[in-house]
Amino acid sequence: MLNIALVPGVLGFDRIGPLHYFNGVAPHLERTCPGVTARALSTNPTGSVAGRAEVLAGELVRVFGSTEPVHLLAHSMGGLDARYLVAKDVGGLRARVRSVVSIGTPHRGSPVASLLDLGGLVPTLPDLGPVSREILHELCANVGAMHDLSEAGAAALDAACPDAASVRYLEVVGSGRAGDSPTAVVLRLTYRFVELVAGANDGVVPTTSASRGRTPFAVWPADHEDLVGHDLDGLTPTSAPAFALGLRAHRPRRPEADVRLRAVHVHSSADVRRSGHSRHVRPRAMHALGAVLARIARRVRHQETALDSSRECDA
Repeated sequence: MLNIALVPGVLGFDRIGPLHYFNGVAPHLERTCPGVTARALSTNPTGSVAGRAEVLAGELVRVFGSTEPVHLLAHSMGGLDARYLVAKDVGGLRARVRSVVSIGTPHRGSPVASLLDLGGLVPTLPDLGPVSREILHELCANVGAMHDLSEAGAAALDAACPDAASVRYLEVVGSGRAGDSPTAVVLRLTYRFVELVAGANDGVVPTTSASRGRTPFAVWPADHEDLVGHDLDGLTPTSAPAFALGLRAHRPRRPEADVRLRAVHVHSSADVRRSGHSRHVRPRAMHALGAVLARIARRVRHQETALDSSRECDA
């Protein structure tokens, strides 16, 4: 059995009603890779990395027990939490962690966070509705998150959290969607800002930051939220990027599922026409995300098998 813990970024939830932070990721991994147990964890919504790592340690024990080995698949700030947990051996859990896969993680910070941290601009951000209001409230109450995500804060964390020799580290980078619109509408302003000061990015995190300055395990043509299965241009909070169409096609079909699939197909096609994307390029590119997730799971499972064999030989 291969245990994969899904570690969230800012807001730190696993599920709110029908909304999953990792939208469809756990069932996809379990369906694609027999023997995998994937569970989404929660942590402090916008606390500091050190505080969130403490919560993460408790979650790992709660969900996977006190002895089972685990692989950490982390998005955005969650990658910093995972690295901190391993480097500082929080809760004595380093020996249990086999790998850390960070997806869209600002290992070297985000210019967006730097701007907000430096200027104290969080309280002045516009109110865009109930969800935005709740996010702003959390950010104002937990300013540690914004500092740790800034370029200065992340650089300090990066220096203080060297890789552990016993753990494998993989970085997945979002490079923006293919076509004329590199991100969802709500991320276009931050995308242009980050592009101006740091180059290629996913709408929030520069590719150089997400890759830690080394060759990434994979580069996905997706924005920051596409990376975990959310299309922010979608009709509902649970709308998935175009690649999810391919994943859903492999699921056992029920009549109501067919209706939802047709609805998503119509919506996705309209999105492609509105954005100016090639109708073929974006779905094919985004479908690759699901395949790479499965590849990660197979790779870390192979690593675990090798480690277990090595222990048996040592014994």
